[in-house]
Amino acid sequence: FIQGCYHPGNVTVIADLGFAKVGLEGVLYALKIISTLLVFLGAFYIMNKTTYPGKLVAALTKSGLPPKAGYLVLASLNVVPQMQRRMAVIQEAQEARGVETGGTIFARVKAYIPLLGPVVMSSLTDAQERGMTLETRGFGMKGVKQTSYVEVRTTKRDKGVNIFLALFFIITVAVTVLMKMNLI
Repeated sequence: FIQGCYHPGNVTVIADLGFAKVGLEGVLYALKIISTLLVFLGAFYIMNKTTYPGKLVAALTKSGLPPKAGYLVLASLNVVPQMQRRMAVIQEAQEARGVETGGTIFARVKAYIPLLGPVVMSSLTDAQERGMTLETRGFGMKGVKQTSYVEVRTTKRDKGVNIFLALFFIITVAVTVLMKMNLI
């Protein structure tokens, strides 16, 4: 709505609302942003549902990603499922104490506000415990070969897909550069 009304490139007016004019250029720009966001979120959702995070991180570290960065990727992918599990446990505990968590949307929002404190505090405690565990196990020590519980095997198909994706990336960059230079 904001892009449609207040985009600086608005020239063609679609609708006059009185307090603002909706421009075609702003609406198209907003649609571009929304479609990009939906494609990104859809791809992330599909990847998250079809890829085991441990194998993803093991493959990334095997291909040269530092183990600390791999751990950050793994921890980031595990945050939402951990929070959902923790929220469900705390919600069950609240229901066992007689707190009403169902009903209208207003009642549910009112019931979820007290859940946020324990969820955030337990997440902070969990992060601190995870950090101490990593420190105790020597994570990040210099001169030590890292091992992984998850073993990743690459096949000929994987190599073919990697070559295809590299070529696709190069072609995409080349077409983008040529379009910027108005040669295509």
